[in-house]
Amino acid sequence: MALPPAVLDPARAPLVIDPALLAKYGGNGPRYTSYPTADRFVEAFGEDAFRYWLANRNVVGMEQITFEVDYPHADSTFPHTKETAQLICDKAGLDDRERYLLMRGNAIKAFGLERFGITQ
Repeated sequence: MALPPAVLDPARAPLVIDPALLAKYGGNGPRYTSYPTADRFVEAFGEDAFRYWLANRNVVGMEQITFEVDYPHADSTFPHTKETAQLICDKAGLDDRERYLLMRGNAIKAFGLERFGITQ
């Protein structure tokens, strides 16, 4: 099915602003990308650095470290992401609380996902 010309040409497409959506989702919120905000992103943060900081998590605090996945990019851990994450946690000796913070809790807090009902 072909798209109408107005959809293909932004100059001819109508701009629709939904005030209800703006009220509901306006303001700061999660960015729909796999990358955190610039003040929390280190481009050269590879596997060795990740393992170093997990081993030294008492220095920076476990609340500052997250596990990020580019799903399902071919150069990521997919389709073995869960097993990879478990192995990383096991090797670092993380307890249940630290695992939760690394895999979910810190991202919920950093991106303010509580506003969208994501609390656990």
